[in-house]
Amino acid sequence: MKIVLAYSGGVDSAYLKHRLEAEGHEVLPVTVALPDLSIPEVAMNRRDRCYWCKRAMFAKLRDYADSVGADFVADGTNADDLKEYRPGLRARDEMGVRSPLAEAGLTKADVRRLAEAAGLAVAVKPSSPCMATRFPYDTELTREKLALAAHAEALVREYLPPSANMRVRCVGGRAAIETDPGCFAQLRQAWPELENRLCLLGFVGVEPEVAPFRSGRWDGTGDFQA
Repeated sequence: MKIVLAYSGGVDSAYLKHRLEAEGHEVLPVTVALPDLSIPEVAMNRRDRCYWCKRAMFAKLRDYADSVGADFVADGTNADDLKEYRPGLRARDEMGVRSPLAEAGLTKADVRRLAEAAGLAVAVKPSSPCMATRFPYDTELTREKLALAAHAEALVREYLPPSANMRVRCVGGRAAIETDPGCFAQLRQAWPELENRLCLLGFVGVEPEVAPFRSGRWDGTGDFQA
């Protein structure tokens, strides 16, 4: 079969590509830049932002699949993703995109284990969802804001092991760092330098305490939204 794959380069899509090719399928991986700020509903960053973004992405992939005679479009959604608030799943269903990992009941832990067994370097790569998740809902997104968040995370990662989970949440011009509790000590040791470097990037301030890493979107008050 010929399959067009929405490919991010993360462990899910990388393992899915490997598995499909091992089964003899022809896989056409396509990377689409997200988020698409040309879509007003995406730039406004409402709670359904992911739906509009994924709908546009999947529409492009469907058009491409039709042009090359592919059998279907697939993505790297795993079984854990089905348990969370992910508006993009509605777009996936509407556009007829398949999720082989989720269909097989494979969780993120399963995928990492299988990727490691297959010798894929991405097996220990930390998850890195869309940069829009670093901002509270209803915070208008711009390329400058997304670039600032990406640069901040690249900077903080210099102080952490490659496999550490980490996010820099951006609210009101301030940065809030989250990472695995086992990494707290090394960040605190480098704190004066790290704080200064983040402010030089363009933040007006940095939250004084490192917080435990949590998936989802910080709403700016300490609460989390999926």
